Formats: sequence, structure tokens, C-alpha cells
Amino acid sequence: MEGTLLTVPSIAFSLAVSNGAAPLWDTAAAAVSDVVQRLAAVSWPANTLMNVNIPNLPADRLTGIRAAAQGQRMIGDNTIEATDPRGRRIYWIGPNRNDDAALPGTDIEVVAQGGVAIVPIHLDMTHRAGLDALRKIFP
Repeated sequence: MEGTLLTVPSIAFSLAVSNGAAPLWDTAAAAVSDVVQRLAAVSWPANTLMNVNIPNLPADRLTGIRAAAQGQRMIGDNTIEATDPRGRRIYWIGPNRNDDAALPGTDIEVVAQGGVAIVPIHLDMTHRAGLDALRKIFP
């Protein structure tokens, strides 16, 4: 995000590795190379970060690269309270649930289907209609 704020075209990459699985770095490297080459050939909207999610699969099982909307996962239901090494209370939130894995067009769906998902993330997260409504109350 910092690069995008400094007007440098920026890409964030994530490899979707399940707990305990070995990361398939060769697959990820090939996907990264393909994505960077293709994105470098086009212009991007201002204030936009490209967020890329790569499934942890052998290259021959990837189903392609798709543009997608950002999905939203529900956090896990099992929250664990613990104490860190400095004696402070901390909370570990359990694994994500897959409530919306089938939501069409999201990065979660694309990765679940074995595809590399690219989401254009706009850094201005202002909800414009909400801002207009608030300005009526707080001019």
C-alpha cells in the first residue's frame, strides 16, 4: 500500500497455504512472473493496489488467472485468550470459516477453484453515500 501511496505501481502477492502444507514456491514464482508481465503492459487506475492471491497447487492444476472482487471471510468462532511473553493478555482468533467460498466472482471463489485471483484494491475506502448522509447531520 505504501508504494501505491507514493504513486509507484504496486502488487501484493499471497500464497494460500493451508495449515501444515508445504508452500509450492515454484508454482508461485511462475504465477508471479506471469502476473507481473501482464500487469506491466497496461495502465492502472490511480490509488489502486493490485492484490494477487495464488492457490498452493502444482502448476498443472492451476485453472488460470482471473480478475475478481474482494471476498470477505468470517473469522473463526474459536477465540483463545492467552498471555504473551511480556505478561500481556492476547487473543488468537481461530481459522477462517468458508462461509462465502462459493460467492461468485470473489477472490475466495477463484482460489477455491484453483485459479490465481487479482483484485484491484482502491486505497480510498470512503463510503461516499455514507459520507453524504453524515454531512447532513454534521455539516
